Amino acid sequence: MSDEFSEGQLALMVVVEPGGRAHEPAPLKTLLQVGRGADVAVNDPRVSRFHFSLQQMDGGEVHLVDLGSRNGTSLNGRRVSRARIERSDVIRAGDSVFVFDEAPAGSEVFPFGRLAGASRAMERVVAAIRLASLSREPIIIEGERGVGRSLVAEEAAARSGLADGAWRYVADVGDLPREEQEKLIGESDAGGRRVFASTINPLDDEVGAGRIVAALRDRFMHHRIALPALRARRLDIVPIARFLVKAASGRVPAPTADFVEPLLVHDWPGNGGELKSIAAIIAERLGDRDALTGGLLPNEFHDRVGLAFESAADEPVEETEVAPTERELRALLERHRGNVSEVARHYRKDRVQLYRWLKRHNLKVEDFR
Repeated sequence: MSDEFSEGQLALMVVVEPGGRAHEPAPLKTLLQVGRGADVAVNDPRVSRFHFSLQQMDGGEVHLVDLGSRNGTSLNGRRVSRARIERSDVIRAGDSVFVFDEAPAGSEVFPFGRLAGASRAMERVVAAIRLASLSREPIIIEGERGVGRSLVAEEAAARSGLADGAWRYVADVGDLPREEQEKLIGESDAGGRRVFASTINPLDDEVGAGRIVAALRDRFMHHRIALPALRARRLDIVPIARFLVKAASGRVPAPTADFVEPLLVHDWPGNGGELKSIAAIIAERLGDRDALTGGLLPNEFHDRVGLAFESAADEPVEETEVAPTERELRALLERHRGNVSEVARHYRKDRVQLYRWLKRHNLKVEDFR
């Protein structure tokens, strides 16, 4: 990938398409069309030739518009015909998934030690680690619990050539009593062990709230590394998940859209700690599967996406094929433990069509989980 993208430039990124072909980020312009024969050309038979577009409106808003596609377009798990989109939004068309966000510069190669990712935010983190490794000044890492602050500290220590005992990590310095914070300042001034510390909120906010003394902020402000929450850097979620699954199972096949979309739409309140737990479940279920499919995820990950498609099932449609019987649907739902994506894949239909059949037979997926 070339580093032609300027700081803050928005683009559409293809996270997954059938066959796993890699795509360059498509920079936002006045009209950006996506489809098998459009500006962003995806090799997906379930995507229409001109499937959806991103339109930059007067005033700066960006709208997602379905272009009359055969299989529909979803935004953050909800089927839409037209909607305003924001940074970090997730779009699905056919068996392809996209993220609209700041374009990565392509200046870093991941994984970077134990850090995985693909976003511009993680590129900034890596650049900050590289810079901090050139000095012996203390480092402050800002971010919510679970985002990987201790991993950043470990990587920064390793890149600085510090052996065990030559550095230490102090989590959530705002929770320390004032006297302990002052001791930390003295330890940093003494030139002994290098100190890596973290805060939940930006350092200035912690000082303003009276949780951190101003002298500590002044001592640690030389190297400040901001690590955003996972929900603010969705491009990192799949690379991190694959990194963790491979570490746990020794292998990681290619992901499908039914695996990727629920992962990206989830808000990850527990950040990386929660993702690590989910990756362990995926690794246990993986077996000899040749793809990362939706069936590997806990059922609750499909609920947010499933509810959106269930509401779309109320829309009238002309059917040209014979629908499965209630008995057939029950058998498949029992076999797949209520996983709508797996049942829809069996019939080679999208989830909207499957929910129409379930509604016709008065079947609820919750009864099979």
